[in-house]
Amino acid sequence: MAHAVRGFFENDGLLCYVVPLPHSAPAVDALRGGLERSNVLDGVDLVCAPDVMREASRPDVATMQREILEHCWSRGDRFAVLDGLPEPDPVKVETQRAGLAGVHGGFGALYYPWLAVPGRGSLPPYVPPCGHVAGAYSRSDQRVGVHKAPANEVIDGVLDLQVRLTEAQVGQLYAHGVNCLRALVGRGIRVWGARTLSDGPAQRDVNARRVLSTIGRWVERFMTLLVHEPNDVRLWVRIMREVAGYLDGLFQRGVLKGDTAEQAYFGGVNGFVHKLPGPATYANLVLSHGLTAVGTLWNWYDDTTKGVVQRRNGTIMLLNPRQIPVMWWNFRNALPVRWTGPTFNATSDEVGVEVLELVHEGLSTPLLGQAAALGHGAAGMAGR
Repeated sequence: MAHAVRGFFENDGLLCYVVPLPHSAPAVDALRGGLERSNVLDGVDLVCAPDVMREASRPDVATMQREILEHCWSRGDRFAVLDGLPEPDPVKVETQRAGLAGVHGGFGALYYPWLAVPGRGSLPPYVPPCGHVAGAYSRSDQRVGVHKAPANEVIDGVLDLQVRLTEAQVGQLYAHGVNCLRALVGRGIRVWGARTLSDGPAQRDVNARRVLSTIGRWVERFMTLLVHEPNDVRLWVRIMREVAGYLDGLFQRGVLKGDTAEQAYFGGVNGFVHKLPGPATYANLVLSHGLTAVGTLWNWYDDTTKGVVQRRNGTIMLLNPRQIPVMWWNFRNALPVRWTGPTFNATSDEVGVEVLELVHEGLSTPLLGQAAALGHGAAGMAGR
């Protein structure tokens, strides 16, 4: 543990929490309890467990690593940096990786081989790489952002590798989703790969998975501020504005791919663009009827022009030839904005008509109106 923490800060890590586990409890239960206690730490996005590998030959190592993956998956905003087995034979690490595949695999990555570090005294010089690699993640995030793959990053504070892999072995391991550490002449020891443990292409890359987690974390924090707010148009406009602004900022920094912002954060996979519904707009209602002695519409418009504003709800009915309603729509919070009357032309024999134009806040079709329309349609079909 101590060398993992030191390696994290030697590679530009910023903040590290250490959660102690009781030695008296079974290892899997102790780990599960520690992960549960870590849920109170809101700022954690990487999870390492180097002491899981203290006795790497134990059969429950795979079980504990799967527990870590499940923990990160259940939270949705954490990513596991896991250690490969301290084995000279890469085939055993491929077998280890195969055992970690599953629905949670997108939330973790496996790194191999172990690192030789100074200060071990009489102990074997090799330690798990997770702490050093997590520091490299932090460095990459600070320099570019989470959208950059944390690969081709120098690992500082390291003397050597437990296994010097050939190019063929590196290619074989990478094809199986194992990220290798390589000693390159003149370039130091570097992280060589950024693949998750997922078998699916959508979550195969570490940076893609972490971008999604970062967006999810921001949305969750933003939405928490809106709990118990009135569920009305103003709330939805605010949500659309803030979320679109955040995603547009990511697009401008190159985090999201696409030729336009709309393609970047409204979709664009599978050969077409996914679009979210925008704010609804409603055309003005134009009501007209033959002039009568009843002045309800004129009085409403006249009061509005005099400053007595009264929004009203109403119903528009569609009548059949027998004057029976067959469909109707309700409008809400309407307000008259224009009134047009007859021309008062004594030489014309046209019927006098008044027209009232309304702005409103939406139309709806009541269930009774829908049932009437369906019933009328069924009766029409039955009569043919």
